[in-house]
Amino acid sequence: PRNELDIQAKKQCIQVIRDINGHIDHVRWVDETAPPTKTRNDEKTEEKEENNPIQLL
Repeated sequence: PRNELDIQAKKQCIQVIRDINGHIDHVRWVDETAPPTKTRNDEKTEEKEENNPIQLL
């Protein structure tokens, strides 16, 4: 059936990323043609870098 193929395709194209506790952190589409999506962790690290600029000695 076409529905089963659609479900399989969706499963292959979706990647579920879990955090340390095993909870779902975010779900992203695995598509090389699509621009990379920002995750919550990326946003957190960017905020930290902005708040704490690296000082070169």
